[in-house]
Amino acid sequence: MRKLTTLTLLLIFFIAIAKNPIRVELKEGSEDIQMRGLLGALGASQVTANIFTDSIDARFFAIWMVNCKDEEKERTLIGYHYITPDSTTLTITTLPKDSMHLAIFVCDAGFLREPLQIDTKDCLLISCKSDRDYVQSDTIPIAAYTKGIVQKIDLGNGKVMENSDLCGLRYSNVHPSEWHKEFKLQSYIYFEAIPVKEITF
Repeated sequence: MRKLTTLTLLLIFFIAIAKNPIRVELKEGSEDIQMRGLLGALGASQVTANIFTDSIDARFFAIWMVNCKDEEKERTLIGYHYITPDSTTLTITTLPKDSMHLAIFVCDAGFLREPLQIDTKDCLLISCKSDRDYVQSDTIPIAAYTKGIVQKIDLGNGKVMENSDLCGLRYSNVHPSEWHKEFKLQSYIYFEAIPVKEITF
């Protein structure tokens, strides 16, 4: 009888977690006028995520950066962010050092101390917006540093104009891990948050 009661309580617990999804609100740039001006003057980009968690069995978000080059993906653990009651705020800022190096800062999760080697020309940090909610077992995409979906427009007379579609990528509802396959993106990086119980290195 006691064993049956324990199993019943565990079942109720996991059902309760499943019914409390993780909701994410994403904002690009800064609402602070001075910070917005500073970001613009430096050529920096910023994305802030407010992650709403009602009841999950996790204490931290592990923040990962994924560097995608063609079909290869290199994952780097940036750090951990405490999950705070109700909502957790996570801010990612990117600053091009030159045309081939990018400095990255994740608020409260730590620095990438060495600038990342990546083509920064015409790139921007954008939010990974999605219509869906997440659950504890999901990886939650936050932001991506990319040129967007490259489109070639035929102007006639042998002239071709290249255009980068950032909005189509931002609102595609496609997980960044699939962008190479779906949109033929060659080089980009994205950031994701994963709920975890403990810090491990």
